[in-house]
Amino acid sequence: VAVKDLLAQPDKWHGQPVVVTGVVSRLDARTSQRGNAYYTFVLTDGLASVNVFSHGAPQIKDTNRVQVEGTFLKVNRVGRYTFHNQMNARRVTLP
Repeated sequence: VAVKDLLAQPDKWHGQPVVVTGVVSRLDARTSQRGNAYYTFVLTDGLASVNVFSHGAPQIKDTNRVQVEGTFLKVNRVGRYTFHNQMNARRVTLP
């Protein structure tokens, strides 16, 4: 699926498993208050961008071209935070 298609019809793709490819930017690795490693980044396909969340330590870096397998969420509420147009990645790989 193209990122622009996810954003053009977010209701259609909400909660659906998807595979998208693009370029990584704004990679941010963190550790939760409970001590769990996770990271976020923006995935851009040249026409549109989507935020990506993944558990663990990143095996990627900014400017890498990656394939993301996961679930698209139009709205994702985590505690007191609300995220829009986010991919919860099950797997992030270099193609």
